[in-house]
Amino acid sequence: MRVGPLRHLCRVEKLSPAKDAFGGIVNTWELSVNVWCSIAPVSGKESWMSAQKYETATHTVFCRYTDKVTPKMRMLFGTRVFDIVAVMNVQEQNKMLKLVVEETV
Repeated sequence: MRVGPLRHLCRVEKLSPAKDAFGGIVNTWELSVNVWCSIAPVSGKESWMSAQKYETATHTVFCRYTDKVTPKMRMLFGTRVFDIVAVMNVQEQNKMLKLVVEETV
């Protein structure tokens, strides 16, 4: 893939436990890797839960291959937060990753 479409610099974060001031464990997000990627919207939906409206949008993200991205992580692009749903190694060639991500608006 040409680098032209990979114009978005995104931060991929993993959940990691840390100790708080009282010795308890709290989960915090920690940087795993920064990647250049392309982001394309796929679909969106609205739903109501507990008398509140939730909007979600699904996107497809392409980036260069890295083994540091898993579905338990999230991706940040500016102020937007995407939960990674699936990670696919395109044609199993270790060149490109296709990520299915979901954004709650």
